[in-house]
Amino acid sequence: MKTSFTITLLDPSSTKNWVVRPSLLVYPNPASRSFRVRNMPAGFRKISLFDMRGILMEEIQIDSDGLFRLRGDYTGLFVLKIEGAPFSSGLIRLEGKSK
Repeated sequence: MKTSFTITLLDPSSTKNWVVRPSLLVYPNPASRSFRVRNMPAGFRKISLFDMRGILMEEIQIDSDGLFRLRGDYTGLFVLKIEGAPFSSGLIRLEGKSK
């Protein structure tokens, strides 16, 4: 299984302060009405969806199939946030299916 990592250097003048943390992997991305999240922290079952202005659009529970299903029909770039979890955010592009 392939794992993504984000590396952040806390002090650019030092090589001792490296922090390596797994990234949330959201797929498919772009998505329309449902998506999955890999590297979801154990015990967390809910994601908040924010638009790029920081406005909360939805709070989404994971379903029994491991999918996050949106109630709304959104288009654009959004931030996913897992409240209280380490490495707790990701980006998703949504392509609404309104007719």
